[in-house]
Amino acid sequence: MHARADADTAPESSTLWPDEIFATLQRFDVRQVPYVPDAGHSKLIQRVLASPTMRGIPLTTEEEGVALLAGAWTGGQRGVLLMQSSGVGNCINMLSLIPILRFPFLTLVTMRGEWGEFNPWQVPMGSTTQGVFELSGVKVLRASNAAEVPAVLEAAAAQAYNALTPHRRPSVAAPDWRQGFHQMSKANLLDRRRVVSALLANRKDVVAIGGLGASTNDITAAGDHARNFYLWGGMGGAAMIGLGLALAQPKVPVLVITGDGEMLMGMGSLATIGLQKPSNLSIVVLDNEVYGETGGQTSHTSAAADLVGVARACGIKDSQSISTMAEVEAFAKAVHDVSAGPRFANVKIDSANVERILPSRDGTYIVNRLRGDLGFQPI
Repeated sequence: MHARADADTAPESSTLWPDEIFATLQRFDVRQVPYVPDAGHSKLIQRVLASPTMRGIPLTTEEEGVALLAGAWTGGQRGVLLMQSSGVGNCINMLSLIPILRFPFLTLVTMRGEWGEFNPWQVPMGSTTQGVFELSGVKVLRASNAAEVPAVLEAAAAQAYNALTPHRRPSVAAPDWRQGFHQMSKANLLDRRRVVSALLANRKDVVAIGGLGASTNDITAAGDHARNFYLWGGMGGAAMIGLGLALAQPKVPVLVITGDGEMLMGMGSLATIGLQKPSNLSIVVLDNEVYGETGGQTSHTSAAADLVGVARACGIKDSQSISTMAEVEAFAKAVHDVSAGPRFANVKIDSANVERILPSRDGTYIVNRLRGDLGFQPI
């Protein structure tokens, strides 16, 4: 939904519309409200932060919010993303998650670059905001003045949250992939498959989220599971999906397993996680210092980038570098402690090519199966 206030809008209406938005969000049982600070949303953000039933989550960039809402929905909670039109362009890649994972996406966008905008730098993005959304498959409803906001939001929320009707999906029996992968470790680095297998060996009720690329294949190789969340897109979004799910299910241990390239693309999410401090969230980066999926180009971690230092500086106190299987096994045990996180581990692995064990690419099936295991209805 886009909203703008015309110059001739009555002052009383202008001051009331954030309260009306808040009341509507409460009625639709919205629980997670990620936002990038914005003057247009300032009063609404204040109401959210003071609410006992909603959680306001400040972001480092708008695209984090899309991934967060995917995780929140998987964990059984509704959310809404608050942003300004200048940030819509940051979301393009993550918007691809919506039709694949089929989660309800509602965003409230305050408009810049229109109707007498004093800053010409806001005009290019403001003039293309609606087109960006529509090209990404997101329906846009506009409120041209404060009086229209309640009805437009009511319609947008109803369409977003009620449009996903249950339907049948074929059940796919996934084979047990725990056999047949290659052990190709160098003497001084860990084998990625052994690491992931150890992390998930006694998983119990752990939800495992795999970042785009080899990490998802590694999780599949350790054995398909109803609580596996495989990512085939949205690079940089794994940690934020984990955060959304962890906040929605605080008693469930959530483990994100991703690669150094994927983590580098979503590095700002560590600051968001450090601020929220979800005690049930653990993140493991399999760091081979290369972009293995695209030909083995060296990544930033091969030189100066210190992911452990970044995580610690972002407020994740339990951040460590792991170089032995004993340390991996100790971390795997800690994952089950949902009161002591968040925790972060950077595991140095070799860069050997291993057999690709591919999971399902059906995002709706993946989310439905996980939601069902958590006790929620399919979408």
